Amino acid sequence: MPAAPPPLRSASLWHRPGRGLLAAVCFTVALLALPASADDANPVAPLATLPLEYVQGLPLLQARINGRDIGYLLFDTGGSFALDAQTSDALALPRGKPIRLLGMGTATAQSQRIRATTLQLGDLTLQDVDGVNTDLSFLRQAFHDVPVVGIIGAELYLHQPLAIDHDHDELRVYPPGSNPFAGKPNPVPLLSSGHDGQKLVVPARIGNSDSKIVLDSGYDAALAIVGEHAGSLQRTGPLRRLVGSGIGGTNLYQIALAEPISLFGQRLPPQVAEFYLSPQSAAPILNEIDAYVGPPLLRRFNLYIDKPRALLHAELRPPGCEHPQYGNSGLIAWKTAQGFAISTVLPHSPAANAGLRRGMLITRVDSLPADAIGQCELDSKLDGATGTRVRLRLQTPAPDAVELQLEPLFASP
Repeated sequence: MPAAPPPLRSASLWHRPGRGLLAAVCFTVALLALPASADDANPVAPLATLPLEYVQGLPLLQARINGRDIGYLLFDTGGSFALDAQTSDALALPRGKPIRLLGMGTATAQSQRIRATTLQLGDLTLQDVDGVNTDLSFLRQAFHDVPVVGIIGAELYLHQPLAIDHDHDELRVYPPGSNPFAGKPNPVPLLSSGHDGQKLVVPARIGNSDSKIVLDSGYDAALAIVGEHAGSLQRTGPLRRLVGSGIGGTNLYQIALAEPISLFGQRLPPQVAEFYLSPQSAAPILNEIDAYVGPPLLRRFNLYIDKPRALLHAELRPPGCEHPQYGNSGLIAWKTAQGFAISTVLPHSPAANAGLRRGMLITRVDSLPADAIGQCELDSKLDGATGTRVRLRLQTPAPDAVELQLEPLFASP
């Protein structure tokens, strides 16, 4: 266990972190209320303000458990408190009976309940936090140079209001029972889910269809369509099978939608999405919702969540405010038997990670402006092997498209 987490560096993902790991949420909050920030006109002072640190566009929180630095937890609104087995063992956390965790298309029995006496996130201290000890090895593989050892999610909004401020990359936790967002316009109802009351489910429209969408800050794509809900959507090309299976054995495809999305009353441009065809063992919630929305779209809004009142407020941020690691155009690249497959992405859409897909790990990505014609180099690792340098060529053959090509240059020693 590191004595303290090192400075964050850019990292890349090849597996979906935080895929809906669920645990009973039970804790108390103990801390001194902090004064409201000068730019916050709301009279309700937050209990704590937590800085978010981003690795490849995904939010992380530094954490201490039982007085010990453990590294980082992924802030995942699609899940709740979980630790990997190595960290749980090092902390000697008490364990309960084995339980089954339902995730994205899978169930696992290799999990046990755990309890942290204290969980500190910046100025916030949660006491007697129930969670799960489970296999989170994919976190260590995904954030291979950053100590991300677990997940935190519903604990921060289930019993008290929470602001996700993307302008300042911070969370603001408000006192239980307070109503800090009472004056904000255009409330959006948080919909109920019969199988998972912890998730943030909101109404939306994909094309001409009313949809239920899960807001998932731990998901590294803009949009994922689940079940058979993508079958009736207009798209710009055929389904493109991504190499390897999805989470829990789901079949993972990529589609470029031709239809716009309406989220929080805002009409957003068509997106490149992922599409899950789930097996019969899939988590029941996949039969209740139509899509997941991740940080590339969520970061276009500041979000004010009042789960106890089943309300959410969203403020649209100015254009071009997406996290710089996503740029104004997306690159979807994955390794195939013939080499690399590259997708075409509409400009000005944060629809995809800047160069990430299964089978490819990138540790640094330069700026990818949508209107550029030229070359930029990036360092990468392929399938976990030690460095292979590749060159990224950007071409704009038409004003409404960006063609992205990837070619290996040489292998690093």
